[in-house]
Amino acid sequence: MIRSTFASCVILLTLTACGGPLRFGPPLPLGMDANRKASPASTDDPSTPETKDGTAIPIEGGLTVQSEILAPGDIWGDQIPELKRRAASASQREFQQWVIQQSAALITDRIAESLLYQKANSLIGDKAGPSVQSYVDGEIRKVVTEKFEGIQRRYEKSLEEQGQTIEDVRQQFRRQAIIGAYIESDVRKKIPEPTRAELFEVFERNRESMRRPERRSMSLVDIRTSNFYPEGLSSPTRAQRAEAKANARSEALAALEELRSGKPFAEVARRRSHGLHAQDGGKWGWITPDAVRERFLPAVAAIQELSQGQVSELLEVPDGFFIVCCDQAQEAYEPNFVTAQPLIHRRIISQRHNGAIGAEVARLRSEAGVKEDSLRAFHKRVVDFAILAAAAE
Repeated sequence: MIRSTFASCVILLTLTACGGPLRFGPPLPLGMDANRKASPASTDDPSTPETKDGTAIPIEGGLTVQSEILAPGDIWGDQIPELKRRAASASQREFQQWVIQQSAALITDRIAESLLYQKANSLIGDKAGPSVQSYVDGEIRKVVTEKFEGIQRRYEKSLEEQGQTIEDVRQQFRRQAIIGAYIESDVRKKIPEPTRAELFEVFERNRESMRRPERRSMSLVDIRTSNFYPEGLSSPTRAQRAEAKANARSEALAALEELRSGKPFAEVARRRSHGLHAQDGGKWGWITPDAVRERFLPAVAAIQELSQGQVSELLEVPDGFFIVCCDQAQEAYEPNFVTAQPLIHRRIISQRHNGAIGAEVARLRSEAGVKEDSLRAFHKRVVDFAILAAAAE
């Protein structure tokens, strides 16, 4: 099943900026108390799903967006499992607040998708021919191959269980294709190419953040003398400290012998190491001298002498012993305009692309004249639908 929200078009049209999905226009005004109780609209439809106590989930009362009517169930689409998961893992107040905010975002995206599709369909819908059909067929084949072992009947059965048909899916993919063609032909062509001066200005502004010092990724077996004191001892004698140090050395040597015999570093660290990273297999990740406490500076210094995958000899420190492994070694990187230029170009084009689409949606939304009171009422019904759907069988 594919989502009937603008998120599906975001994927198709690569409408992402700096790692996050693009949102179109201002968020819907919530104007609602997160503690309010859901008050579902009544319905006489015998096919309406019900909660465990028999309360009907509201599906009536749509929002008119030009020639399309959006129903509350359209907004959440295939996110009902996520609703149920959230409801089970969060408090009632937290869940309701999340539903209110998420509903507003989904409605905003769904309105944008509807407006773009209606505009695109009016311009190129009748011209959509074999290329659109080929895209639709290809996307369905991809889903069947990747998720249903190439057996379309399994896909169709899954859709039936979710109240959809293969034709519903075809229509959704067709919408995506037509929106994509419209954006490519009417929106993207208006985006100016960045000049070399603009590219260089962005490079200079971000040069420092692009610079990367040499670094190593470290795993560590950390054997601490204090772990070998008698339980409850707070002030060990000199003899007790010497005995604990000897026991710590024996433990560290045993760990080193296991590593030399070929046992995985992570396995040895989990069994023998002390400290916060022991249960992570001793993995510290990327480290630099200025990012660790003084106690660990000998380990950081030792790793600078290791090549990737190499394990150190036993390293004695005042309060114990270290065995260091260099998981990865990364050379220092000094940004260069020539090599950075393609990435900067893609980012600028992506930002302008998103800006152009956002402006187009804002224009279409203004022309559509969707009223704020209608949005508020619809938002309430969408929230009611989500809260009750989360509790449905």
